[in-house]
Amino acid sequence: MNFIVLIITLLFAGCSSTSDLKVTPIPNTSSLEEQLQIMSDDLAFARQSDIHILSPNFFISAEESFLAAKNDKDLSREKKFDKLGYAHASLDKAKSVANTARTELSTTIKSRVDTYRVGATLKDSEVSEAESNFRELVVDIEKGDLKDAKEDAPEVERQFRAIELRLIKNKYLAQINSIMTKAKKLSEQNDNITRTSISATQKEIKLLEQYIQKHRYDDNNIAIIGSKVQFLARRTLNITKQSIQIKNDGPQKTALRIEKLLVRLRNSTQSVLKDSRDMTFEQQAFEVEKFIHAVLKLGKNITQQRSHLTDKVEDLKTTVADTQQLKEQKEVEVSVLQMRQKLVNDVRAKFLSTEADVYLQDDNLIIRLVGVGFRIGKDTINENSLPVLQKLSSVLTELGKRKITVEGHSDSTGPLEFNDALSLARANSIRDYLINEQVTAEDLIEAVGYGPSRPIDTNDTPAGRAKNRRIDLMISLTPASTM
Repeated sequence: MNFIVLIITLLFAGCSSTSDLKVTPIPNTSSLEEQLQIMSDDLAFARQSDIHILSPNFFISAEESFLAAKNDKDLSREKKFDKLGYAHASLDKAKSVANTARTELSTTIKSRVDTYRVGATLKDSEVSEAESNFRELVVDIEKGDLKDAKEDAPEVERQFRAIELRLIKNKYLAQINSIMTKAKKLSEQNDNITRTSISATQKEIKLLEQYIQKHRYDDNNIAIIGSKVQFLARRTLNITKQSIQIKNDGPQKTALRIEKLLVRLRNSTQSVLKDSRDMTFEQQAFEVEKFIHAVLKLGKNITQQRSHLTDKVEDLKTTVADTQQLKEQKEVEVSVLQMRQKLVNDVRAKFLSTEADVYLQDDNLIIRLVGVGFRIGKDTINENSLPVLQKLSSVLTELGKRKITVEGHSDSTGPLEFNDALSLARANSIRDYLINEQVTAEDLIEAVGYGPSRPIDTNDTPAGRAKNRRIDLMISLTPASTM
């Protein structure tokens, strides 16, 4: 706190009303150390909330009472608790005053916060003065003079806003003005040699200043405009320096210097350009310009070709990836087919050729029960078929839980309705046998009868009709638990 603020605080400290403090005694049976810690934490939080700024005197009163309770060894335990009670009452009052200030001086408080946000410090005399005036406002509220505080607040707000604007302008204009000061000084020392350039740049500076005046919080656009104006300021300084050098060197020396610069440009092309010193400066510059355009065009073509090649490489990568994926997919398919064929061979090996035929059909394993017979015109299984069914049960148990369809087929002898019913009945006989033998569950096996609709041989001969009268088991190769 600077000297002026300290004097104001001290002058008004005695004027702050303490008669209305509501002191709540703290029982001296409490832990003194615990109560000191509570008060210390409350003061720290209040300081973080700017209570010491918005109600300085009541906050000081609270802090002094706390420090006395903490550090004064001459005070009795009872007096220390009294001090802590007074500290709590003073801090509560400070919080109340701060709340009033935040309500009644909201725009003034905001202007103060905004000013410090852009870098204000108390070392700045204008900031110090505005801060002192702000302290007077909050002290008025502490004394109960709310009317005086509200009347004086607009002027304090104006002070802070003016400082804020000055600091924002200084942030963006200080370096620009420093560069232009150098340019003007050099120009004035040489008969105002670059008056026109300096004047033009000063107009741009004025426009930037006016923009800041109207849009002080538009940081993004101010920064963009400020960068452009700073470039113009640097350019103006360099034009001034070059103009002075040309004035001092004279026409011939200046011409030779420009020629030397053009030669350096030409040499940088690695002798692609011919010696053009017999041309005017404009012609020489035009030759260099044509070369630059040609290089840029070449660079653009190279970039396009590179992009095209990159696209082709990506296409090739995609093709390779697709090919690899197809290859891997094919390998998986071959592996699956080999596994299925092995399964067919293993199952086929369980039966004699006169008992069953085994083969693949799509995603199903087909077991054709050649050795299973029924009584003529009946669905009763012949006893000599039981060994085949026992082998079938063993095979199905090894295969695990799978969906099974038992298909019954007949020859074309007799009425169609009879053959359809008989083929279904015989299929159900096989289904019932497998369920009764606990080979499979009811919900995993079904029976269908196709009658004579799906012959595998001719019905014109006894041998052909015998083949058509059959039972086929269609077993899914996908385990039932994953279906």
